[in-house]
Amino acid sequence: MAKVEKEERIFQLKITLKGAPVKIWRRIEVKSSDNFEDLHNNIQRFMGWEDCHLYDFTKGRDYQIVDSKESMDMMEADAIAKKVKLSDFFKAEKDNILYTYDMGDSWQHSVVLEKILVFDAKKGYPCIVKGAGQCPPEDCGGVYGYADLLAILKDPNHEEYEDMCEWLGVESGDEWDPNEYDIYG
Repeated sequence: MAKVEKEERIFQLKITLKGAPVKIWRRIEVKSSDNFEDLHNNIQRFMGWEDCHLYDFTKGRDYQIVDSKESMDMMEADAIAKKVKLSDFFKAEKDNILYTYDMGDSWQHSVVLEKILVFDAKKGYPCIVKGAGQCPPEDCGGVYGYADLLAILKDPNHEEYEDMCEWLGVESGDEWDPNEYDIYG
């Protein structure tokens, strides 16, 4: 069993995919002693991404935990993110940071500290509390490409309809419900 820090706190974070054509968000609980690499991994897991692109965490122009440059690879990003604990950054409720995944598609996520909770030894962390919306497929072109994909799936007569259904691995566009979300995966 993992060692628990004496004053371990739990951060309830709300992660919202910005600009998506449907509401896509997750509410998770993580240990305050986790680092930003842990947070990256949790966002990937609970949002449903495949963790195959660079990422960064930024707060305006003044504060960057991970700042992905073209020369940075995923191992370098993880090494930097591993050095900063969540408790070093998140100090009070409503503290927030921007998480960007896939620098080409630029999936931007707002990460907001909603609550600081007491550690519950009966609960497993990290955990998901609630969520909405299905994660967009990787490499679909960001929020605009995802909106285009959803429009194509609504029109069986669209020239790209069959290709998009095949790409998604569905027989019909009706099978891809962007609002569907199963908290249990």
